[in-house]
Amino acid sequence: MTKALLRLERQGDELRAGVLHNLGYVTVAEGDQVRSTALFRQSLRLCQARGEQRGVAECLVGFACLAAATGQRVRAARLFGAADAAFESLGTELSPSNRLDQSRGLDMARSGDPHAFTTAYAAGQALSLDEAVRAALANGASCEPPR
Repeated sequence: MTKALLRLERQGDELRAGVLHNLGYVTVAEGDQVRSTALFRQSLRLCQARGEQRGVAECLVGFACLAAATGQRVRAARLFGAADAAFESLGTELSPSNRLDQSRGLDMARSGDPHAFTTAYAAGQALSLDEAVRAALANGASCEPPR
């Protein structure tokens, strides 16, 4: 994967952001929290630099899935709520290629206390996109990007 990432650096940031994001889901499935965090962070930063709010919202879903996979159900619910609110405000939806990952993450996040999920989800919907990004980056902020 490292060689592929190095080759990818020569590509445009739009393609690179999407590939890094998708690799984030792969590493979530592999249970590599540190690498997942780094991949989602790097994708998020590229989307922010390009002003791609939809890409930022997609990254929020990635962070939510990571939180759910690591047992942080309330955090996951809050990030899912923030991402859904962002998609709604942008008048768009999550990419079809990420919907299965989102569904799995939502199932994990909902597997706890239903009231806690609903409350956290609603709190996430009330966040601005900038607040949601700060919440997503609050865990794992010290992770280095993958090389």
